[in-house]
Amino acid sequence: MTRRAHLMQVQKTYDKKGVSYTVPELLAPEFPELLDRQWKIFLRLNSARHVGEMGISGLSFTEIKAWCALMQETLKPLDVEIIKRLDDIYMRVANG
Repeated sequence: MTRRAHLMQVQKTYDKKGVSYTVPELLAPEFPELLDRQWKIFLRLNSARHVGEMGISGLSFTEIKAWCALMQETLKPLDVEIIKRLDDIYMRVANG
């Protein structure tokens, strides 16, 4: 069961009980299935992100390559581009 399916089930339970509450995550658009793999890889890389004196650092190609070698994962150039774009968005939001 996906997280969204689980949250929809939770919402149905609230609705059946007459509770006036909307699960906030359901207000956002559904995440595209085609990006699921890249998103999961981004989350794994993000969890090991370096935070230094200057704040949060962006993911480098070297870090992505090292992670791939360690996890025995093969990424296509498009996968890396998508992960880097996700990181760019993350960095913009994190740094205001």
